[in-house]
Amino acid sequence: MGCAGFDIWRPIPAGSILKAKATGEDTAYNASIAVFRNGTASVIRHEQLTTGDVSVTSAQGDRFVLDPALILFRDVDQPVTIEMWFEDEQGNDVMISAPSGGQRPARCDWSLARVRLSPMLAEIVALGA
Repeated sequence: MGCAGFDIWRPIPAGSILKAKATGEDTAYNASIAVFRNGTASVIRHEQLTTGDVSVTSAQGDRFVLDPALILFRDVDQPVTIEMWFEDEQGNDVMISAPSGGQRPARCDWSLARVRLSPMLAEIVALGA
């Protein structure tokens, strides 16, 4: 599920786990996610995303701002994809409020196959319960 340029995910229960991964022809792109957790900045780097080695457990009241970026060095035949989501301790998607009512998964993905000028895909604000 792709996300618009700005999205709010809430509520994110304490103990939820931020996961992310990137797939595609490794030499054709660079992916990263800038993470601002309660005002403290860190970066999930390309190497972590391509190995799927991303796991950040949320605490009560955490506030995340997540800025995924995907830069293609050249056009590719098969799209490059970056995914980001919160899951519970059992590995199920965390469900959040949907703008139209009801619920939806706290999950986004973006795919690119052509070089584009703007590397930032979206800004996701995740608010703890």
